[in-house]
Amino acid sequence: MNSSQFSSLFELGFNHILDPRGIDHIVFLTVLVAVYRWSDWKTLLWAITAFTLGHSITLGISTTGWGSDYSGWIEFGIPLTIFLTGLYNLLPFASKRKGGVRIFMDGVFGLRLGLGFGGFFRMLSAGSESVWKDLIPFTIGIETGQITAVVGLLILSGLFHVAFRMKDRDWLLFVSGLGVGMSLLMMIERFPELG
Repeated sequence: MNSSQFSSLFELGFNHILDPRGIDHIVFLTVLVAVYRWSDWKTLLWAITAFTLGHSITLGISTTGWGSDYSGWIEFGIPLTIFLTGLYNLLPFASKRKGGVRIFMDGVFGLRLGLGFGGFFRMLSAGSESVWKDLIPFTIGIETGQITAVVGLLILSGLFHVAFRMKDRDWLLFVSGLGVGMSLLMMIERFPELG
């Protein structure tokens, strides 16, 4: 693979996360990160690592074609993970739960999102003789996009806290409520036809 191909696949992965037309990825990351502040960077790192491991595993598996028969349910699952994460954030104790339960949830939901990435990647790599080699720059692009989004979201959160003197709980309720509402609309839109 030459540097131009690497660069192209990296850019496709990066843009797949940050593309406004695929807003579901950004909404998920927003709801996931809403509970964290800069001072929580170690726990956030664990959460993002769990999410990354989860979606990397299923992205790799899905390149074999596994899950392609269930693409409708896979697409429906993206807003469902947003909904469940937002709902969890709305629970009274959620802002204090930055440890094991949340990290486990992030890993499990990452597994689901990897299947979505896999469907997109299969379309990109159709006919390629080096699917596994193509997967490396695409995945690095996804991770770079994800890190960029997380840093941007933490900056935005900090600005809201300063500009509007928002308390952590108010921010969490605002972002999670918005995420739950958006995810409900996406779930209705994407509900697979039965039969």
